[in-house]
Amino acid sequence: MNKAKIYPWIFAVVFVLFVIIPNGVASNEELLWTHEFNDASWVSISSNGNYVAIVGNYDLWLFNNEGKMLWTFSLRNHSYVFPDGVVVSQDGRVATVVATSDERDWHNHILFFNRDGKLLRKVVKSSGYGHMDILVSTDGNYVVVNDELRIFCFNKNGREIWHKGHRDDGDAVPFRSIAISADGNYVRADEADNDSSYFYINNGERLHNEPKYCKWIYEETVSLDNAYKVEIHGDKILFFANLTTILNLITYADSVIEKEKSKGFVVAEAESLLSQAENAFSSKNYVKAKELADKSYSLATDIDQDGVTNDEDFAPTIKNIYIYAGTPFALLVLAALTKVSLDVRKRRKIKVRIQKEDKRTQG
Repeated sequence: MNKAKIYPWIFAVVFVLFVIIPNGVASNEELLWTHEFNDASWVSISSNGNYVAIVGNYDLWLFNNEGKMLWTFSLRNHSYVFPDGVVVSQDGRVATVVATSDERDWHNHILFFNRDGKLLRKVVKSSGYGHMDILVSTDGNYVVVNDELRIFCFNKNGREIWHKGHRDDGDAVPFRSIAISADGNYVRADEADNDSSYFYINNGERLHNEPKYCKWIYEETVSLDNAYKVEIHGDKILFFANLTTILNLITYADSVIEKEKSKGFVVAEAESLLSQAENAFSSKNYVKAKELADKSYSLATDIDQDGVTNDEDFAPTIKNIYIYAGTPFALLVLAALTKVSLDVRKRRKIKVRIQKEDKRTQG
């Protein structure tokens, strides 16, 4: 039997016997880092688990999954700031909703930031319809915001794509909450009368029925693969790693590598990354272990990293862009060679005709 196939399973069994069982079921979660904040109100984790966004009454923060603060933004320039939520996309873009008041009315400010903390856009909506929820699609391309009677959908830069009032028939039953499907294709709006409406996220078109086989995400405090979780406890933000999930990712990457090897693909680089992932896990560097496991899986299934899986790639070891980019050049060369060939043949025919004319004249 192949020893490479046995090792990950031994690794998994040892982990269960000496880590999970002795310490109880809860030991599959490990606290990786914590930070204290005076006024942390809302927290969100990106779908890939790489970023954590936090908003309080006066400030907004972005952290990476190792607990390093990447930037902070002060909200103190607004009077009576009350945060209503925050989201962060898988590429580190942040959006938050904060309510402010002037002498006449309340307003909701939806702020959009790039990964470096630059404010890209501020959208102001009247807040006469209560608290606003905010969610971001798993691919980070859409941000959806709602209050009791309206839903707004924005692109990742803060440009409004569509909005919907409550029910086309004018029924004023308020929205209770919103959710986005895990595949990022649909928006669900749950209503106070226990009914729900469904929309395509890209254009706001209403669906007649609930999409099948959808996992709905109502809050973004757990990464999509369940490897990381973030929580607020009093004045503290706690960031956890799910060790069982990360171990499963390592084991799954190993099985995929073996499968690709059996097809004849050379996956030595993926195997090297997997070995590094196992070592990082043994050293309790769980963030690095997951990162390397994800990379090894990606490299095993797409050797040239051109976005096309090995099975569907007609040249799996060469990036398709090089092939496609080379095609016009190859066609030009072929055309030039063809022209040269035709010119040579034409000159030969003319030469033969001249020789025949000379012989006929001399005869």
